[in-house]
Amino acid sequence: MMNNDTSTLKRILQQCHTIAVVGLSADTSRPSFEVARYLQLHGYRIVPVNPRYAGTPILGETCYATLADIPFAVDMVDVFRREEEMLPIAEQAIAIGAKCLWQQLGIANLQADALAHAAGLDAVCNRCTKIDHARLMKDATLPTGVLLQTRDARGVVTLALNRPQAFNALNEALLAALQEALDRLAADDTVRVVVLAAQGKAFCAGHDLKEMRAAPSLAYYEKLFGQCSQMMLAIRRLPVPVIARVQGMATAAGCQLVAMCDLAVAADSARFATSGVNYGLFCATPAVALSRNLGRKAAFEMLVTGDFITAQQAQAQGLINRAVPDDQLDAEVEQLIHSMLAKPRVALAMGKALFYRQLEAGVEAAYADAQQTMACNMMDPAALEGVQAFIEKRPPRF
Repeated sequence: MMNNDTSTLKRILQQCHTIAVVGLSADTSRPSFEVARYLQLHGYRIVPVNPRYAGTPILGETCYATLADIPFAVDMVDVFRREEEMLPIAEQAIAIGAKCLWQQLGIANLQADALAHAAGLDAVCNRCTKIDHARLMKDATLPTGVLLQTRDARGVVTLALNRPQAFNALNEALLAALQEALDRLAADDTVRVVVLAAQGKAFCAGHDLKEMRAAPSLAYYEKLFGQCSQMMLAIRRLPVPVIARVQGMATAAGCQLVAMCDLAVAADSARFATSGVNYGLFCATPAVALSRNLGRKAAFEMLVTGDFITAQQAQAQGLINRAVPDDQLDAEVEQLIHSMLAKPRVALAMGKALFYRQLEAGVEAAYADAQQTMACNMMDPAALEGVQAFIEKRPPRF
């Protein structure tokens, strides 16, 4: 009775968008967490089910004690429990109207499988959703994830925040998706430029306050802001230029995101603010980025008033490079991309790393670092070709 053939597995993974993970652990080292995080990053909505964590968030989603407690429809029940516990779980899956009962690797309760099958559910035993998804769904149409990634033949990668219904607020899932994407791109030497964009009317409305309020503990907040800070630093450490393409509003951590990008182009209609202070929360982590982009007084004014500034003001104060008419935003971003693609990747990588290192150093240390960087850069074949081309009065052939 087990539906373990390839075509059935692929259909299940295409049709099931909301997955209740029974036995999901908050321990990041556990297989259940790893699988659930993978599925979430690939666009599935994860619903944690574990009485141990009931009422608290795991991966940014409220955890429920039982399947019966979930107040909305679930497509799949993915189970990380002992085999002898499967029968009542199968009964609950049937009762809530799930479409599929999936028993994870090492679990094959045939009685539960038969019960689910008899009730009209797809039933899968002794398989891993993560492994099967990675194997079967590379070219399939997938549920829309919180982060969209596209890449063109030039090596230009666009990462687009994709929570438009929440003004692209940074929840845990989106932070994790950004971190994973940035880590992957950092190790790919075929990437030339990264564009950070957003779907919908807004660029990013900062942290997801509803998610933050769901777990009011110091330990949770320390972990959350640590996660966000590491993602922001990953942008800085990426060995290629990162361009923020900004439309609509960019507030709090969204404004920080713009400031952490190497370059930023905004539509004339865009607005920027560090508005946390209006709700009693000083934007401390955004302050780190703003104070390294704007003049001190301009940055402090934004932080203590929470007032919006226009794209034109943001350009004048150094938060963005260019403010352009809304219908010219993509063309202006493309102009920057075109310019950077004409330069050697090694020179840009070395230059970016040096630029940020020397900002934090005293002037003598900065010069020492810079002279060593230039000496090493001169030994790169692209630099030697560039100098030779200058001498010969011809375009360089990088």
